[in-house]
Amino acid sequence: DNKLLFRKLLLSWTEVRPSPQPPLFLKKKCQILTIIFLQDYPENWPSFFSEILSYLTSYSHDPTQLYLQTLLCMNDMVMDKSADLSVHEQQRANLIKDTMREECVSQLVESWIRILVEPSGVTPETMCTTLRVVGLYAQWIDLSYVVNSRFLELFLQLLAKEETRISVLETFQCIVNKGMDRESKRELIEMLTQLITRAGLFRRDS
Repeated sequence: DNKLLFRKLLLSWTEVRPSPQPPLFLKKKCQILTIIFLQDYPENWPSFFSEILSYLTSYSHDPTQLYLQTLLCMNDMVMDKSADLSVHEQQRANLIKDTMREECVSQLVESWIRILVEPSGVTPETMCTTLRVVGLYAQWIDLSYVVNSRFLELFLQLLAKEETRISVLETFQCIVNKGMDRESKRELIEMLTQLITRAGLFRRDS
């Protein structure tokens, strides 16, 4: 089947390459993957995410950046509420997000955690890109996926590192901007403020 062969070719791009890929080439590959995803997921390619994740056997720079940048491209084209979508496109976007919530969000979240805790082979750039993905996807996935003991401890560790500190704070901003009732938002802000204080970035007045 030609379509299956083409999918295999697309996913082979996530394999390790002997040298870094030019940014423009990486961007084009992400756009092609996203376009095929939008056309085929979930009806004709329900295993899209499990397949692309299966290629990430190591979290070296190029395959991980392709994976993360594809998630960002998907966000820009489908998940972002500010995206200019037709009624049909919005209905399709809702179908994609609903299916992802039911079937693969937990896998994606686990992959983000693994990237952020990987002891070697992950550059600060990749960690910052991962944090950006976390913040943007927190806008529409269940908040418990990214506000829990595992992530909070990880955020605390990353706040201590100069190269990831700003990205963590930007992730917090995205999380706080998620729609929720006033009391939940107050509690969330208080929790994140306590985390920033624990990291020693500022002291609250007594």
